[in-house]
Amino acid sequence: MKLNQQEEPSNSVLANSENKAVQQQQTVNAQLVKVPIDEKEAIGLTVSPTYALDDVMSVTLKAFRKVVGYDTFDSIRKGTRDEKKDTNDYYNVTVSMMIKRRPSEPARVYEGDIFSGGKTLSKLLDKGFPYDDGDIDLTAKLATHEKTVAQVVGKLNGENITKQNLKNLVTDKTTPVTGALVQLDTEKSDADGLFKLMDANVTRGNLKNLITDKPSPITVGLAQKSDADGLFKLMDANVTRGNLKNLITDKPSPITVGLAQKSDADGLFKLMDANVTRGNLKNLITDKPSPITVGLAQKSDADGLFKLMDANVTRGNLKNLITDKPSPITVGLAQKSDADGLFKLMDANVTRGNLKNLVTDKPSPITVGLAQTKS
Repeated sequence: MKLNQQEEPSNSVLANSENKAVQQQQTVNAQLVKVPIDEKEAIGLTVSPTYALDDVMSVTLKAFRKVVGYDTFDSIRKGTRDEKKDTNDYYNVTVSMMIKRRPSEPARVYEGDIFSGGKTLSKLLDKGFPYDDGDIDLTAKLATHEKTVAQVVGKLNGENITKQNLKNLVTDKTTPVTGALVQLDTEKSDADGLFKLMDANVTRGNLKNLITDKPSPITVGLAQKSDADGLFKLMDANVTRGNLKNLITDKPSPITVGLAQKSDADGLFKLMDANVTRGNLKNLITDKPSPITVGLAQKSDADGLFKLMDANVTRGNLKNLITDKPSPITVGLAQKSDADGLFKLMDANVTRGNLKNLVTDKPSPITVGLAQTKS
């Protein structure tokens, strides 16, 4: 081609230039993967896209294996059996690729709407917790609520009882319990059983009757039963329904009736070998002589009660201890001689006089003996 030629280049020149541009683009966007089939040389593959907006991000080898007998399979597939042995090796390779495609046109950028005050919609909307902490003053003190009469002081049957409810009870206003029962008339029936009391089923209607001064289910049930029915036993006495009613109406109870029918001479128990009767217990209450003091008054002071240090202690001796008279022990000691030997200590005979000397700060026989011994 001449330099001054003004004609267009041939088609072959344009095709070659386009192919070179495609090859350069493919080389830039290509990825290399190798398959290690043996220790000599791995199979190398270059994976490249054919479209300019595609990029091969990565190619990962997943698995490969050698196919045995591929030549036989291929000859059967073609239908032409070849007698020559195929010496080539065939491998089945599995790869995984990550490919990116870029958009042909860039994404549009939309400008946000501007509202009054020059603020966008995102600035006007409340972001909500916890992104709205900027609207809260953390240094501000929380408002303290003063206690009012509506403060809850307790619960009754699942309902909150406030101070105002307690005031209503005093001023004869509707209580929260009855108010709640009245509101449940359309939903719950008065025949609904709430609990059992003394084998009687207590319904919602029974509770309403208690408030409106109607006969309760307990008193109705008692009225239908006989006063002679025995309920339980107390101190070997059978307590009937009539006895319980008498306790309420201030009539004699079964216990006092039973005591009145018994004799004061009946022996109840023994105390210090003395038989204590029902009359004795009554005397204790009415400030009369008890059986113990009566028994002591009928006994003699000469009666021996027990022995102390070989001395017989009588009832009179015990009385003398109280009235500051000589006790039998000191009297016995006074009738004995100080020369009587009591025991031996370190080969020395200790007498009664020696023991008295110890009490009255006189020399004891041991120290005297030691002082008379020559060193």
